[in-house]
Amino acid sequence: AQVDVAERAYRTIIDTIAENSDKFDTERDSDRVFSAYWGRKYYNGDVKIIKTVLDRLLKEKCSTSFDTVKQKWADKGYLTKNSQGRYYSGGRLNGNYCYYATLKIGN
Repeated sequence: AQVDVAERAYRTIIDTIAENSDKFDTERDSDRVFSAYWGRKYYNGDVKIIKTVLDRLLKEKCSTSFDTVKQKWADKGYLTKNSQGRYYSGGRLNGNYCYYATLKIGN
């Protein structure tokens, strides 16, 4: 059976997050210094990943874009929309204001 682009991209991003876990903090970290920072992992299985990082990974590793996969990811429960129904949110991660997507990766 052929796997669609959105599903393949999701699996690739999940593997890439696991491979680069040193670039993520957790909700209990404080004052950790990162050479490269991608986002935050939560104990409930959510991952907030900086939108530009996610865009770059999707382009480099999957030859696709966030705009291409976001609706299917949301429909499958892989992506959490914010309270305004948007696919990404703005807020502070690691002390910096940024835009991020919240992915559900299980725990």
